[in-house]
Formats: sequence, structure tokens, C-alpha cells
Amino acid sequence: MRKWFSNLSMRLRLAISYIIISLCIIFILLTVFLYISDRHTRKEMMYSAETALSQTKSLLDYKTESVRDILNIFITNDRLQNVLKRSETAYLQDVGLWQLDSDEIQRLFITVQSVPDMSNIELYMENGPAAFLESNQMHSYSGYQNRKFFEEYNLRNRKLAWYTSEQFTVNAPTDLIIAMKNIPDMDNYVNTIGTVCMSFSKDIFENTLNLSKPSPNTITFLADRDQVIASSSLMDPSEESVIHQVITSDLMDVSNSSEVILSGSKYLIYTAAIKNSTWQLFLLIPYSDISLSSKSVTTMTFLLAAVMLVLAVIASLILSGSYTRRLHALSEQMKNINDSSIFFKEFTSVTRDEVGVLTQNFNYMLYRISILLDEKYKLGQDVKNAELIALQEQINPHFLYNSLDQIYWMSIRKGCPEIGDLVLKLSKFYRQSLRKGKNIVPFSTELEHISAYTDIQNIRYDGAITLQVNCSEKAAAFELPKLTLQPLVENAILHGICEKDEKGIISINAEITSEHFVFTVQDDGAGMDEETLLSLREGITTSASLPAAPVTSKGGYGLRNVYHRLQLAFHNRVMFEINSTPGQGTEITVRIPLIDAVPEGSEN
Repeated sequence: MRKWFSNLSMRLRLAISYIIISLCIIFILLTVFLYISDRHTRKEMMYSAETALSQTKSLLDYKTESVRDILNIFITNDRLQNVLKRSETAYLQDVGLWQLDSDEIQRLFITVQSVPDMSNIELYMENGPAAFLESNQMHSYSGYQNRKFFEEYNLRNRKLAWYTSEQFTVNAPTDLIIAMKNIPDMDNYVNTIGTVCMSFSKDIFENTLNLSKPSPNTITFLADRDQVIASSSLMDPSEESVIHQVITSDLMDVSNSSEVILSGSKYLIYTAAIKNSTWQLFLLIPYSDISLSSKSVTTMTFLLAAVMLVLAVIASLILSGSYTRRLHALSEQMKNINDSSIFFKEFTSVTRDEVGVLTQNFNYMLYRISILLDEKYKLGQDVKNAELIALQEQINPHFLYNSLDQIYWMSIRKGCPEIGDLVLKLSKFYRQSLRKGKNIVPFSTELEHISAYTDIQNIRYDGAITLQVNCSEKAAAFELPKLTLQPLVENAILHGICEKDEKGIISINAEITSEHFVFTVQDDGAGMDEETLLSLREGITTSASLPAAPVTSKGGYGLRNVYHRLQLAFHNRVMFEINSTPGQGTEITVRIPLIDAVPEGSEN
């Protein structure tokens, strides 16, 4: 037998060997796979469930965090605080004041109503406009304090609370979920001056839950204590019974995952708490879905094994000869790799099997090596050019400083101290601008640069600009891209103070809070109307790779440049706010998270 096998041709020996090896491999793989398929399928289902739970939780956390942040901004608004603390007597003395305050609240409502998915917003207050006359969105505490939701949510509570419409009021639509937060008196935080309520359609949450089902019969729902907030689309009444058993049992206290029996069926249950709420997210996977998935995998395994066996026999008979011939040719080609001309020779192959793929990859490898060698040569040339440019750039500032110094001494000798003073300020300005090639500088350096810039502009505008700086020691050490403040101050001068045609003040304030480095640039210049302000905001936030909106009338190109440089340096986490009032001035506020306190390009 052994002698007979040895006398066979290489093609037949390879074919028989491939068939025997294929049979052994297929048999072993089939046996092992059938043994672990059920366990593997279960792990996959559990992973899908955990992924779906995590993604759904992230979406819901994002929704609740967005509502919390919007409400926090809303309730701390200075104008809202003033309106809500106004007494009914003030309106009795001046009825027009009620209309002004109501319009102010409506403007704030319009700002908040930009929140995605929000259907309505209401404001409850003890004083303010509603104490004199209520409207559809403004209500007095006196008519609502005895209702269930006010009894549960006392006025000293500072947390965000969520209610279904049934909990909120008897006549409310049944398909709403309501977010509620008290408004503290920012002058006396223990006092509550109002309550704001935002309404959301329950469909928003149900659609999110429907997307988180890893199997057809999975049940997902949100619960708050003993009440269902929202659930995925249920297939039959028995699933409602399953949910009822969960919320009325100690399963509400289950953490992570566990196995339970509900309504005679076995379920795998996952739970997760939702941030900024008392909600619990539940995901229940019936074991019948896991078993069904395992059976389908077993069937597909047998079919795949049969197909693989047939293909193995056919491939062994047909391709064994071509493998030996082309592998030998390819081996000879590889032996010639030391010949430099090999990079320009292509070993042709018309097939797409393993040998054909290997041949194509071999040809591509040779092609890439040739390109890389060429690129390496070009890169070396570019490095040398860059070094020469860098040396030249080091020379240019010295020439500029020497020229300014010569002009200064000439002005002194000619009896022109004003020109000498201007040259000194200009020299200081350029020294701060160039900063020995450093792109990232402390905030204190930016302030020195702005001081020099303002001195130069005051010479031009006859002392019309007053610069006020308020910066803490920690804020002064914060590093950011250089020339961040200069475009902002330049806009304040050119489009603020100069357009007002009178002397003005530019204030720069900087501080470090618990989470952000915050600085503001404020002027008391001409300001701008709402349409110009909206156009400016849209223009500066346009992607740097896209055409910008027309913003030239208010210096938008400089602001857009600062905005995108900060976003690049601090990983697109910078908050850039512009507020302006016609005739009163403009304020620009920049917030940089401390988690990104070391910008791209910093030496620290």
C-alpha cells in the first residue's frame, strides 16, 4: 500500500492527501462545533443583549442629560430670575409690566423649545406674571399645590424628576412623559421661586426601546418604582403579564443580569439604571429565542460541512496540479528578490485562488516597496528643505527686531518720542506674536499680547479704548493656541467701539471652574441685531472644509479662525458662545473642558 502510494503522481498524492486532511478537519470541527454551539449561541445572545442594553442606556442617558443641561441653563437665566421674583403688586401698579415679563418668558420658551423631541414647556410660579394672570404655559402655584405630583415633588427638591402624564394631572394626554425641575432663587438658594415642566412624546422612548431588541420576542421597558414608563411593541397580552410580574416583585432591585421564570417561561433578564432619573431599564430575553437560534446554527453547520466536503474533493482533484506548477514558479521568482530589476517585473497569474491571491499580493508587495523607496528619497529631500526653511524663519524675526530697534533710536535722535513709543509697543506686539515659534502659550502671554495691541490701537484712535482684565492666577497659567484673544479684541474695537463713535471699554475675564477654563471678551460698543448675530453664529461654526456663510460684516472670518483652531487643539469640545444687544455691546464666552487642558502641540 505504501509502495503503491509512493508510485502515484504528485498531483494524485496531493489530491488524496487534501481529501484525507479535509475529512479529518471537517469531522473534528463538526464534532467540536456541535458540542459548543449551544453554549456559544447563548454567549452571542448575551453579548447582543448587553450591547443592546448598553446602547439603549447610552441613548436614554443622553436624552436625560440633555434635558437636565437645558433646564439648568434655563433656570439660572438672570432675566427669568428677575421676572419670577416680581410680586403681584408690581403688576397691579403697572399692567404693561405684565405684558413685558410675559413676552420675556415667551422668548425664553422659544429658546428652550429648540430641544429635539420636546412637545411643550410650562412654568409654575408663586409670584411673577402667573400670580397676576395665568396663560397656557404660565401657571400659579395656588391652583396646583394640592395635586399628586406636587405632593410627591416638594419645593425644596433640586433634582430632575420624571412623571408620566397620568401622574402629572388627570386631564393630561396619556402619551406624554414630563420632566420637572424646581427653580431656586439664585440669591437665596434654599428658596424656590418656580417650577419648569417639559413634555415629551412617549413614542420617542418607545421607538428607542424597539431598536434595542436582540431577538424577535425580547421585551424591553422602562419602569419607575411600580409603574411602566414606556415599553417596546408587545406581541400578545401574556407579555403584559410578564411586565406586571416584574414591576410588582423584588426583580426591580436586580442588578446586572439573572435568570427568572415568569408566566411559566424562562427568561434572561438584564437591568440598568438611567442617569438623572429614578428609571430602571429592563431587557427580558426568552430562552425559547436562544434555543431557536441554536437549532438554526446546528442545521447550518451540517449543511456547511457537506458543502465543504464536496468542494474539498473537487478542489483537491482539479487544483493539485496547478498548485505544484505555479508554486514552483512563484518560488523561483522569490529567489530572485535580490535582483533590483524585480521591482519592475510582474509575475502574471490569471486565477483567483489561494495561489493567485498570493501571486497578486507578491506583485503588490514589490510595487509598494518600489513606491516606498521612492517616497523615502522624496521625504529625505523634504526634510532637508524644511530644515532650511526653519533656519530662515529664525533669521527673519531677528531682522525685524533689529530694524524696529534702529527706527526707535532714529526717532529719539530726531526728537520724536511719540514715534519711538509706538515702535516700542509694535516691537513688543511682534515679539509676543512670534513667540520663538511656539504655537501654544499661557493665557498670561495672550494678555500681554493684547495689552501691547490695545496700546497701539489707542495711539491710532486717540485713547478711545479702555482695557480691563480680571484673571485668576490659575487661569493665567492655562495654555492655549497663541493669537486666540487678538481677533476677538480686534472685532470688539472695529465692529463694536468704533461703530459707536465714542470711547469704550473692553473687559477680559478668565477663571477656572471645577470642570472648565472659561474666558470672556466683552465690549460696550454698538452690538448687533438678532439677524446679524444668527448669521455670525452660523458662519463661524461652519466646518473648516466647507464654504463659510457670509460673515464679513462683523469680522466673522477672524472669529471662525479662532473657533476652528480651538476645536482642533481641544478635540472639538470647546463651547463658543456669542451674545449681543444692539446699542449695549457684545460678549463672547469660551469654555474649554479641563479634561482637555493640554492642547495639541503643547510641550507639557
